[in-house]
Amino acid sequence: MSGVTLPRLGLGTVALGRSAGLKYARPVRVPTDEQAEALLRAALDEGVTYVDTAPAYGAAEERLGRLLPTVAGRERWLIGTKAGETFDEGTGVSAYDFSAGAIGASVDASLRRLRVDRVDVLLLHFSSASDDAGVLRAGGAAGALEKAKRAGKARWIGASIGTMAGAEAALEAGWMDVVMLTLNPAERQMAPVAARAAARGVAVLVKKPLASGRARPEEAVRQALATPGVSCVVAGTTSVEHLRSLAAAARGG
Repeated sequence: MSGVTLPRLGLGTVALGRSAGLKYARPVRVPTDEQAEALLRAALDEGVTYVDTAPAYGAAEERLGRLLPTVAGRERWLIGTKAGETFDEGTGVSAYDFSAGAIGASVDASLRRLRVDRVDVLLLHFSSASDDAGVLRAGGAAGALEKAKRAGKARWIGASIGTMAGAEAALEAGWMDVVMLTLNPAERQMAPVAARAAARGVAVLVKKPLASGRARPEEAVRQALATPGVSCVVAGTTSVEHLRSLAAAARGG
């Protein structure tokens, strides 16, 4: 394996940065700085030291850049971000640019917002609407991530996959340290990919494990972690109580 070491549960942070354009079962309210800091302190208490963010998450990167140092030193956190997607809160629409130049500029902007010299995980940010297979096979975006890794801007690189075709392309890629797949009780199509990726030495992260608030959260986390090949499940929440219950489920409680 590529030496990727992550906790069993990671914290997704889209709701720290935006409330528009989300497909959650219930409306989302962006927490105050005080509430966000309490959430991060609870995460640290529970061993949830991996935070997953992205430029498309509105103000999340900038807020994490300010708040993480108030909770603990940088060395206590593992930070993951992405490149390729931006979100316009005015229109509620995402835009995608996976050109090498755009990826490189996105990485540098994320580092500035996060106030770090390097992130631990850097992923191409695909959705079900993007041509992830085509982008991965074209190679330009991958080359930009590999360049960022060589420059010390990212520890581990990979892709957050949107389609089954993209998942197959990710298995073919050969350069990934990490792949992020959708797995929840309603969407299990990518489960076999997790095992195949892990067999090739690629760490597997899970996104959308709670099906945007439509699954039974503790059961969903346990099911995702029981999937062969899965390293870490990334679940989004702004509730300290919810986070603690998810952490207990991840520990097998």
